Amino acid sequence: MRCEKCGREEVLPFRCAYCGRYHCAEHRLPEAHDCEFLHQARSPVEIRVMEERVKEAAARKLPSILSVRVSASEAVHLSVGALLVAGVGATLFNVSLLGTVYAAAAVVAFVASFLVHELAHKFVAIGYGYLAVFRVSPIGALLTAISILSPLKVIAPGAVNVYGSPNYRILARVAAVGPLTNTVISTVSYALAFALMALGAGLQLTHLAFSVARINALLAFFNLLPFGPLDGLKVFAYSRYEWLKHFLPALALFLLGIIV
Repeated sequence: MRCEKCGREEVLPFRCAYCGRYHCAEHRLPEAHDCEFLHQARSPVEIRVMEERVKEAAARKLPSILSVRVSASEAVHLSVGALLVAGVGATLFNVSLLGTVYAAAAVVAFVASFLVHELAHKFVAIGYGYLAVFRVSPIGALLTAISILSPLKVIAPGAVNVYGSPNYRILARVAAVGPLTNTVISTVSYALAFALMALGAGLQLTHLAFSVARINALLAFFNLLPFGPLDGLKVFAYSRYEWLKHFLPALALFLLGIIV
């Protein structure tokens, strides 16, 4: 059996008690394979310390957007992710219907939605006192690159890694804010699209607004599915009610995109 982290063939693999995946001796510990459920492996002392940090973070205001710094290396990772998303976006929008200029605008809006989604994760995590950095995922980036030429689209070039031991509540809030930004963008774009339609605006401009609305609805809906490394699983693990509060609006917007 191969190690889930490095791919090395292992005759007697170690099964992680937290995520259930199999790893080699080098990556058997949760922290060695970046286990998504590492927060469960805390000692009672660490739990008390983290609870105190949560209380302190709850009393603090969110940081100013201008105070959230992006390092040079993180900027490179964000740029790579944005380029991959732009490549997928270039195959999603109907150039013959939108025209070259509006199709390019749709791709730019798509990339901007991706960046806002990821930076929102970072912003909230920093607000709780954690280090949060976007990093390209080799497997996710490869799948995203392949989907540029494939009819099946995958938009997962990377993710914001939160360093520390946040509890379920904080993990859920950090996870939920990403899809929430897409839900908000989709809602505003739909409102704009219907307003343009009512005002008799040009077909290309109206279609651009609908395209931005649909793609953000898809991003919100997909990311809130409670599976694997998706944001939805972290929210679902914390509270089914909180998950439904985010998922149902995203589902409604996704279905609206199919209808209109």
